[in-house]
Amino acid sequence: MTHALMDNDLSGQAAVKRALDIGVSTIADLTYTSALGMGQSELEDWYDSTVIAPMLSATFGTPTAHPMLTATNKKWSDRMKQLFQSSGKPWDDAIEMQVKLAVARLVESTPATALLAARKTAFDALVLSLEAKLKP
Repeated sequence: MTHALMDNDLSGQAAVKRALDIGVSTIADLTYTSALGMGQSELEDWYDSTVIAPMLSATFGTPTAHPMLTATNKKWSDRMKQLFQSSGKPWDDAIEMQVKLAVARLVESTPATALLAARKTAFDALVLSLEAKLKP
């Protein structure tokens, strides 16, 4: 049994297309981190910015109120890059990974409040797919 949760961005979409084309996966075995109204989205787009913003501020010195925290015109990583750069903070691939890890740890410690209600539909679809696969 396998199931892949893929970011709904260009690289995730390319990976899914390749997996389907070569037959190593099926549509039933895939779930995108879809976010209605967003052209591209990532797992972090599912999280509530009001939960994440205080940690970002305390850990990285970014403002807790910034348009990039709640914007839906870009995927999360692109918005964080803008947030950091407009706040005079450095941003590169290593910092992006540090931020993603810090967010993951926060979500792990606050699962009941971390998920944004508006993104619950895609999350629920993932849960249903996994539960169906786990039934004997």
